[in-house]
Amino acid sequence: MARLFGTGHDPVTDAILGREYAKTASKADTLAAQVSKLPADLPDATQVVRIDAIEAAGATASRRTPVARFDLTFSVPKSVSVLWAPSGAATQRQIVRAHHAAVTATLDPIARDVPTRIGAHGAARVPVRGLVAAAFGHHDSRAGDPQRHTHVTIVNRVQAVTDDRWRTLDGQSLYAAAVARSDTYDLFVADNIARASGLTWEMRKRGRARNPPRELAAVPHHLSVEFLQRSAAITAAKDGAIAAFVADHGRRPTGPQAGRNRHCRSTPSGGPTGPR
Repeated sequence: MARLFGTGHDPVTDAILGREYAKTASKADTLAAQVSKLPADLPDATQVVRIDAIEAAGATASRRTPVARFDLTFSVPKSVSVLWAPSGAATQRQIVRAHHAAVTATLDPIARDVPTRIGAHGAARVPVRGLVAAAFGHHDSRAGDPQRHTHVTIVNRVQAVTDDRWRTLDGQSLYAAAVARSDTYDLFVADNIARASGLTWEMRKRGRARNPPRELAAVPHHLSVEFLQRSAAITAAKDGAIAAFVADHGRRPTGPQAGRNRHCRSTPSGGPTGPR
């Protein structure tokens, strides 16, 4: 794991797979290096002004950092987790198998279809020989509620079919299909659970401008809501942020403004994860 995901090396032979990940200095180290170049005989007041200017420029400067891996998160619907938590071992295994099978079925076309880029400025997309990934299963949310989900970490190294050279994968293609992959997983897990258990599903409303989720009919909505502490906290923080924006501007924020404004980004730590 350290070789492959940390440095882009073969996990067995330690050979470099393509180019090594570029090493970039931290922002703090970069600022310290710039400050150290200031003349030692500067008056204290001038030195303070120069340092403030360096820090201000560093705060707004864009930094390109190497991408070593991509994280995809596959999470079962909340009603499934609520059913899984108190169930016996046989039912729990049934649910977990349905989840794992759905994750695999969703990853298969990703491994087949996601390309790499070759040529000047990455002009051409070419197919690759699959993906290298590691999956990590979790059974609860950050708030401690039951939430079966799997993080799939994909290393940013793929082998091109055309010449067998190792390159970075085309991350734009990977994330462009995030919503479609999420819907694909949801359909697979619903079908797997229905086939294995005979349980039925229903679509449930969840507020204005939000797509209705598919949930197990046997699990009441009010019971699922009891285990949505994290979503409730995010919603409360968002409502408070919008109220603060309205107080400042006299109107509700538009969609783009909500994304840019510091008030409307006030959510609990570790915001929403990637595609389910």
